[in-house]
Amino acid sequence: MQPSLEKKNSGWLKDHHNWNQVCNAGMLFGSLAVYEDDPALSQHLINRGIRSIVLPMEAYQPAGAYPEGYSYWGYGTSFNVLFISALESSPVMTSASPANPDS
Repeated sequence: MQPSLEKKNSGWLKDHHNWNQVCNAGMLFGSLAVYEDDPALSQHLINRGIRSIVLPMEAYQPAGAYPEGYSYWGYGTSFNVLFISALESSPVMTSASPANPDS
């Protein structure tokens, strides 16, 4: 997870497509898995993911369609749902959420 803190390894954080959702979901799962061993790093990565994943979520406006087509809609949306579900069921959930990333 540490390498994702380097700019050369984190370009997906600014993506407005499914790769953002996929990578953020994976980073969230990793952060939750090691939270007890490194809570500071894990919380940083969780919060970073919450702020970042809203970018591709904007693409669903105004009616839920996705500019990459229905296959990528399913792919990106699946990882987005997994991300939100993991946050909602996590005991380390902060007050921030993809719906309100600045909390």
